[in-house]
Amino acid sequence: RVGIAIDTRPNLAIRASKTAEWFKTLRTEEVPDVLVLQEIYSKEGEDLVDGLCSEDFARNKYKICTMPKFWTCDESSPFEIATSCANPRSSLNPTKGSGVVVLIKKGLQLLAAEDTAYDDCEGQECWTKLGFWSVHFKKGTQEYWFFGTHAIAYEQPDFIEIRQKQFKQMRAYIDDHVEDGARIAIAGDMNIFTGPYRNESGTQLTPKEILPTLENLGGSADTPMMSG
Repeated sequence: RVGIAIDTRPNLAIRASKTAEWFKTLRTEEVPDVLVLQEIYSKEGEDLVDGLCSEDFARNKYKICTMPKFWTCDESSPFEIATSCANPRSSLNPTKGSGVVVLIKKGLQLLAAEDTAYDDCEGQECWTKLGFWSVHFKKGTQEYWFFGTHAIAYEQPDFIEIRQKQFKQMRAYIDDHVEDGARIAIAGDMNIFTGPYRNESGTQLTPKEILPTLENLGGSADTPMMSG
């Protein structure tokens, strides 16, 4: 017998549809208070947010002249609002937005939402307006601040340095806008290297980015952190 391996690209349209359908099967108590999505650059990514929230959502400014900060989700959605993509661009602009979208659960009260572009970039990453969302909301009587971000990638020292500058910028924003003692969560594509890995030439490298990241975001070695 002869076996033929057929390599096909992931069907993003099916993935978007099934992901949105899955979220709608969750019981109310199972729906996360906050969902942060990354790299909503494609039509399929837009379709995902359409399915999770509302068909009014647009990832770029090609559908409407003025991009709102957020959309109110449909009655059938488990979410209350979805933000626009952070730092959205025109469909004719060669640069891209950050692709970060934040959704908050139905029943939570949005107090404010603001997207910010990072000041520093390097190489081809400058063609993407990476940055973060600041979302201030209330659950019952308790207020929360959530920051959803997409930081610069790659392991070269110059990129690591810029990544840490980006975290410092986000922390500076927090210091300027968030009250002392507030409850804060930061999530997204941090792009930090958390443990030993082998590069393309097979050399094992052991980066030390976890502690600098925590320190630049205002935490310490004991600050709760998850990667995955």
